[in-house]
Amino acid sequence: MTEIIARILGEHSISDVREAFTLQHPERPYTSTSSVTVKGDQIQIAGIFWSDRLQIGHFHRTLRFQKGSSCAFHDMIEIEPEHRDQDIARHHYTKVLRFYDLSPIRLVRLDAEGDGPWIWPQFGFDLVSKKDKERLVALGNAQEVNLGSADDLYAADVATTDKGTGSALGTTLLRALSKPNGRLQMILRLDDPSHRAFLTARGILTKPTTHGAQNT
Repeated sequence: MTEIIARILGEHSISDVREAFTLQHPERPYTSTSSVTVKGDQIQIAGIFWSDRLQIGHFHRTLRFQKGSSCAFHDMIEIEPEHRDQDIARHHYTKVLRFYDLSPIRLVRLDAEGDGPWIWPQFGFDLVSKKDKERLVALGNAQEVNLGSADDLYAADVATTDKGTGSALGTTLLRALSKPNGRLQMILRLDDPSHRAFLTARGILTKPTTHGAQNT
């Protein structure tokens, strides 16, 4: 078990993981608690969001060593509708990503569904599939919006900037892309300069260059 933890987390401990996934909202009475377990070759985190003593959401994350690097899989996050738009997910996500950035974890993966296909790119995530990027370019062309080459497309730019589109139109294009399956595979690369620049510009990361620990 010790070897598995060291391979995924480097010098960090299970207690560090638990602390990273424990939230105290800086402005509102929202918190989160988490339990961390090692199962096989994975570290699993199950957490609950609270408003005072009322449970208002939950999340699950899996950390594993895969294809030569440590990866985080954001399996799910749900917050009750009446508590959304309170920056709960943003504060949670910011704290967790800063922890990842100090660890060997360099990739974050998720399957975006529901509102996720147009929400997660606003937090720096990109499309995994080149076919999805090609479809997004085609959807833009149909709206007379030039998104450039699929090879150079970054979904976060489409969702948030005026690079050929406004954020509202970008959201519309990503929403259309998610149909008919309703799910898109997305990835965040903490060693990618464009991903880091995006996260740094929004105050999610504090340094524009990578400084994570290396796997041993």
